[in-house]
Amino acid sequence: MLSRYAPNPLRTVIELNDSDRERLRLKIEIEELEERVCGANFHLEPGERFDPAAALRALDVVGLEDTPRRKRIAELAGVYEAEMMHSHAADCTCFPSPCVKCHAEGMVGVDTIVGLGKPLPPRRQHADCQP
Repeated sequence: MLSRYAPNPLRTVIELNDSDRERLRLKIEIEELEERVCGANFHLEPGERFDPAAALRALDVVGLEDTPRRKRIAELAGVYEAEMMHSHAADCTCFPSPCVKCHAEGMVGVDTIVGLGKPLPPRRQHADCQP
């Protein structure tokens, strides 16, 4: 991974090598799997939403190997990599709403807005599934 710093820290560019690209793709895959597990967990809570069949549908284990899903993950990885080549959306440095670049950087373990004197944006978390 190569970081090219600019006089304006918001314009710092992150370039990925092949290893970083694979790491990013796997992180996207993990994020999607976590969303499936959290969706399934929602249907296993006691009460009126308890529905084991819906939990299994949320997991969609059969769909894990389908080509459209793999294509979508590859496209998303491309979008994230492209975003790391551009500047931050700026709102992420002033308001608690991360831009796509912030999210992509977080997936590869980089944060180019630390130390700018603004609050850091929160990372996405599912409401019903805490890490």
